[in-house]
Amino acid sequence: MTRQSNWLLRVTAQVSRLIEVQRNRRAVRQLAHWSDHELRDIGLCRTDIVSALSQPVLLDSSHCLQEARSERRGNSKRPSAPATFARSGA
Repeated sequence: MTRQSNWLLRVTAQVSRLIEVQRNRRAVRQLAHWSDHELRDIGLCRTDIVSALSQPVLLDSSHCLQEARSERRGNSKRPSAPATFARSGA
């Protein structure tokens, strides 16, 4: 591979990552509209959402939610992949 194609691959990967981070942030913002009961059902609370959204915009706020959820469940092992929080019937 040439130097130029390596550079293009790195830039493409970074842009893809930023798009994913923003998509996850949008999903976290949607969770703010859920009731406390619905959040509890997926192992979260409202303060978890506020804390996740207070992270810098370039950081994936869904990772903050995963950590809070794992800690609450007494699981010290960090999840390997971001969880997808889908609301049934929405």
